[in-house]
Amino acid sequence: VAQSTPASIPIVTFVHWHTTEPPPKPDPNVVQLSKEKYQEFLWHLLLRGHDALFLWTPREEALEETLLVHQVYRQSHAYLEFLLEGEPIVFDVPPTPGPVVSAMQLGSELLVIRSDFDGTREPVTIEWEGRTIAIPSHDGPQVLKFGLE
Repeated sequence: VAQSTPASIPIVTFVHWHTTEPPPKPDPNVVQLSKEKYQEFLWHLLLRGHDALFLWTPREEALEETLLVHQVYRQSHAYLEFLLEGEPIVFDVPPTPGPVVSAMQLGSELLVIRSDFDGTREPVTIEWEGRTIAIPSHDGPQVLKFGLE
């Protein structure tokens, strides 16, 4: 959505962590995201240009769901200039589980988050303004800011 929507149009994304109305015989291979991976997902949305997260949740899940979204919003304040003035530059999602990178440019710097879904720990690269940039692996929802010269 963010890749195809002009920046002048706000993107408000509905989010929900828990599976509502699971099937009677759920597929055991489909695993609920952990709290940490869900919060990384929220970071990816923000760094891909989503302007707001609209939390939808039943009353019995509201407290936990609200806290998870609020924690990401609170942490994002440290990068407010990026989120208000920056431009998302990475939208790729691999066709198979692997590292996923989201990044936002502001001037000559990038704000980056990387999630590993296959155990890869080696740096992965992204292309930006004719440069190849190595993005190191990290544990947890860590946001990195790269200065480029």
